[in-house]
Amino acid sequence: MISPPARPVTPTVEDDLDFSLSKKTLTGLDQKANEAREYLRQTDWLVVRKLETGKEVPADVAEKRAEARSLI
Repeated sequence: MISPPARPVTPTVEDDLDFSLSKKTLTGLDQKANEAREYLRQTDWLVVRKLETGKEVPADVAEKRAEARSLI
């Protein structure tokens, strides 16, 4: 049988994760990821067209989409 903890387990400020790690660094990465997501969103129709009609996605767009996916 498992014994209950000696005291109730409640989160404290000390238990919180430290998210103060350079927001500037994360902001730069987030911005690139957001731009990549937006590019993918704007070009999704080309992929749908390929699936529905067989018409190829232009090579430059396919290459940029692959690069964008690697950023997110």
